[in-house]
Amino acid sequence: MSDAQSDRITYQAEAHVIRRSLVVNAPLSRVWNALATSEGLASWLMRNDFQPVVGTRFTFQAEPQGDWNGVVECEVTHIDEPYCLAFTWSEAPHLAPTLVTFELHALGTQTEVSLVHSGREHLPETFSSVLDQGWGCNMLRRLAELIEQE
Repeated sequence: MSDAQSDRITYQAEAHVIRRSLVVNAPLSRVWNALATSEGLASWLMRNDFQPVVGTRFTFQAEPQGDWNGVVECEVTHIDEPYCLAFTWSEAPHLAPTLVTFELHALGTQTEVSLVHSGREHLPETFSSVLDQGWGCNMLRRLAELIEQE
């Protein structure tokens, strides 16, 4: 994605919630496939054993960094195909899980992707800051790049 395209990410500042939205030049079904399948998530986020079934626990796995072992423990909490996917997110056993929600809205041949990462009030500031930068600077851009290249 070019710098001009990265300006498409809308950021809404809130104390304990990350809100990002982005209009992607792709139909709803293609975006849903990138969000709600193990292969799709692995292509832009992290390796995983995701299954789109409410109550299913799964993990994301990345390269360990510093004190982080690279594992994010998750559980699917809500699916409304092809409009909404939500799952818990916990990067360490001693931290309370947070909630990641993706909402999709069809806009003709485009799709608006809205990300809400809530429940960060129980996290140390360092974790919160890393999540905020990751979703805003890296992950959503990779999602858009992947989908728009197909």
